[in-house]
Amino acid sequence: MHEETTENAEFVKPLFCDLIERGLPTDRVLLFLTDGVKALRPTITGLFGKLALIKRCRVHKEHTVLEHLPEEPPPGVRRTMRDA
Repeated sequence: MHEETTENAEFVKPLFCDLIERGLPTDRVLLFLTDGVKALRPTITGLFGKLALIKRCRVHKEHTVLEHLPEEPPPGVRRTMRDA
């Protein structure tokens, strides 16, 4: 675990390098589930190439979308997002 005040590539890359040094494989397909931090995708792709499958967490995506809606979103918005 590493605590930082930023989520930029300068922090993210050493975190992954540390995981690799401790045994995270780089020779097989890995699934990376992210919360949408912009520095993660290019760093993961740079280190793992085509072996990296990167997906966005649905819960984090839902929270991001709801933050841009009125305080009380219209009825059914959450359900529609989850169904999609």
